[in-house]
Amino acid sequence: MEQMKDEIFCFYISGHGFGHATRALQLALDLLSNSGKSQLYLISNAPQFIFQDGLNLFPSRLFYKHSNIDAGVVQPLAYTVDRNATVQQLSSFLSNHEEKWKEQESFLKSVKATCVLADAPFLPCKASELGIETIIVSNFTFDEIYLGLCGKDSLDSDIRNLSQIAIQYYSQASLLLRLPGSIRIPSFELGNEKVVSFTSQERRRTNGERWIVDTPLIFRKSRSPKEFTCENLGIPESVYKNSKILLLSFGGQSLVKEGWEGVLPEGWICITCGIGEVNVPGFYSAGRDSYVPDLVEASDVVMGKLGYGTVSECIGHSKPMLYVPRAQFIEEVGLRNLMENQGSCIELPIAHFESLQWKESILKASLLSYRKPTISMQGSPSIAKWILKYLDLQARR
Repeated sequence: MEQMKDEIFCFYISGHGFGHATRALQLALDLLSNSGKSQLYLISNAPQFIFQDGLNLFPSRLFYKHSNIDAGVVQPLAYTVDRNATVQQLSSFLSNHEEKWKEQESFLKSVKATCVLADAPFLPCKASELGIETIIVSNFTFDEIYLGLCGKDSLDSDIRNLSQIAIQYYSQASLLLRLPGSIRIPSFELGNEKVVSFTSQERRRTNGERWIVDTPLIFRKSRSPKEFTCENLGIPESVYKNSKILLLSFGGQSLVKEGWEGVLPEGWICITCGIGEVNVPGFYSAGRDSYVPDLVEASDVVMGKLGYGTVSECIGHSKPMLYVPRAQFIEEVGLRNLMENQGSCIELPIAHFESLQWKESILKASLLSYRKPTISMQGSPSIAKWILKYLDLQARR
């Protein structure tokens, strides 16, 4: 059997939140584990510490490059979007997008890149013009996120014009690996697309053809048992063995300083992640470097926003979710459908969340029945192998 060639991957990863970074790192590690001497560059405006465990695993094959490669979305709170600031930020980013692309073009040529992956900045999709195989790996693209901010006012024309530039970049990608929980992806509705099954043996794309492939769920698996996780957080054995556990997971969320007494149902404790210290008995804070899937596995209910990382890990570990809606961020539609169809969840209104009226909803969430997922849970290992086989066959065309 002929050996697959080594690849030079450049993986462009949005710095908006940590969900893109964590799932992209999973895929990056599996690509390297299954590809001999291939190398991979992580290019992102997300901080390096998120990727550090992976960088330590492959010090001579996995590299990090900090770069301003997307505009993202301005979110004052984890569940709100500042519409005006987001449009201003996008406009500023696009004011010199040709120059930004030239910088990336020089980098891609300097490392002799053979494949560009995008989750999900639009700028790098132009790499196809260099003859580089270009693949979007995501459940959404930012053009649709921006279009979702249209509000039937004077700002709408700016949003549409700016989004069209993003669509033009995205439309140069030849392959969309569409993750579960997806929403509409405008750049793959142009009429020259072909939907190919993930399990199909067809991997050789014809010239001018663009593929859409729906993938298994990428999610991070827990590494440690509940007992180990709780003891590391300083929770006494007599407490965690006789209590239900709520995981409160919000990146960078600030909550009220007072009134926490009595917020939990009787017999419950809470592990907090991303909100700082809560100096009330029964609350235990997990550090920034905590491995979140272990916290999910240790919990009975997860409270947070509907982000890909939280949703995928709740489904992967069969945990019910109590979610705070973020109506302005249209990705939520796909992720809510995913959670309702493949997991279990109920909504906690923002007013109840902010006023700490949680008790009743926590108890309702804890009684939700477990739904066995019908989607494939093979995750990033199977996607990595698919990509490598695809690239090998494309090279032999």
